[in-house]
Amino acid sequence: PRLPASQWMSLYQKGAQGLSISGQGCKPNTPPPTPLSACIVYLGLSYAEKRVATDENSPAYGVDYETSGCFSNHGLMIRESLTENLGMTITHYMATNAESNPRHEHFCSLLSADPEFAGCVVPSDEAGWSAAWSSGPMGAGNGLPAGHRLKHIIKCHPLPEADLYVFVRCDVTLKKPLHEMSLDTNKINWGWIEQRGPSLAIGDHFSGFKSGGRVAGSGLHVVPRRLRDVFVDAYSHDHNSLHYLLKEKRVNLLSDVHFISGIKRSWSSSSDVMDNPLYVIYRGANWPSPNLKLRLAGVVQFLGEHAAHGADLGAQPYLGLVEAVEAAEAHFNKKQGVK
Repeated sequence: PRLPASQWMSLYQKGAQGLSISGQGCKPNTPPPTPLSACIVYLGLSYAEKRVATDENSPAYGVDYETSGCFSNHGLMIRESLTENLGMTITHYMATNAESNPRHEHFCSLLSADPEFAGCVVPSDEAGWSAAWSSGPMGAGNGLPAGHRLKHIIKCHPLPEADLYVFVRCDVTLKKPLHEMSLDTNKINWGWIEQRGPSLAIGDHFSGFKSGGRVAGSGLHVVPRRLRDVFVDAYSHDHNSLHYLLKEKRVNLLSDVHFISGIKRSWSSSSDVMDNPLYVIYRGANWPSPNLKLRLAGVVQFLGEHAAHGADLGAQPYLGLVEAVEAAEAHFNKKQGVK
């Protein structure tokens, strides 16, 4: 089960899912007990007056856990699903940005969560995380602030005991309730195998996974108690969290890992780049719809196949999201002789 990265995908696709490895060969796993309690861990930014999603040239927007619709969505898709449909008792844990957040205590009161987490994180912590984002040994995603903040807060206030833990970002709206998802409550549940770069357009659905075990980002994870501490330690590695756990031999690929959306294809965690089966990341009321950015797929493929034709387009300054799509399409049509 401890395999080099080059063999992860081939083994997992062939799959002894639901089987355990022993000296006598493969045998069916004993079903784990049904979880009776759950802790919902809220992560990321619950409030920010100005947030930039990707880089300094991206459109800025405000974040508010309640007015964005994420609070009501989580009530239906997570809280009600756990209590009404799965029969669990639930507790709430706010591991969000409590510092300089005028709405923090209000959000905690909505959830009956403990608001006394402010002070666990200081500005120098945040500065270190930002530096690690671009300089980490495992590339983009290493040093995700939400994961580092969670580990700092846990040092001050340990997570409550529960059978199951749901880790969800405050800027994510789910498309379906938990009880309708294909979850394995005895494994770490990642959303999907992650795509990356031009593979979004050219059809290599597994390039990100084959090259580094990339998995869905920080939007949603469901984790059993037995793997909680292992997962928390890896959460700050974002898309590289599975790579980190396998590299450190902390998990078994067959017995500890589950992909909610299966393994027949992959998606991107950036729902503004590509639609996915599980959730949408809030990007502000004026952010273009996923369908608009999906129009980029054909352009990316064209520019990849005809790099010389795309050189003059790439030299243009960033025009903003909508303008960039329109400029790319106009360039594509011009090269194809379409008016």
